[in-house]
Amino acid sequence: ESAPGGYGAAGITIKEMERSLAAFIKGKSEIYEKMLLMESVDADDLLSLAQAGGVKCTRPRLLAYLESQ
Repeated sequence: ESAPGGYGAAGITIKEMERSLAAFIKGKSEIYEKMLLMESVDADDLLSLAQAGGVKCTRPRLLAYLESQ
């Protein structure tokens, strides 16, 4: 299932983006531990780090992912 906002055009699905984002977060122990402990994580900082790490994600998609977890 492709998503609006360029995901279909970029050849990435929502599920693929979520898998990439989850792998990225789990690979960053400081962020992952904060999330496990239900501590706040700045969404804009996380988005910047994820995008710099190669995760194709928009802020609305990131927020939707975080809320679903």
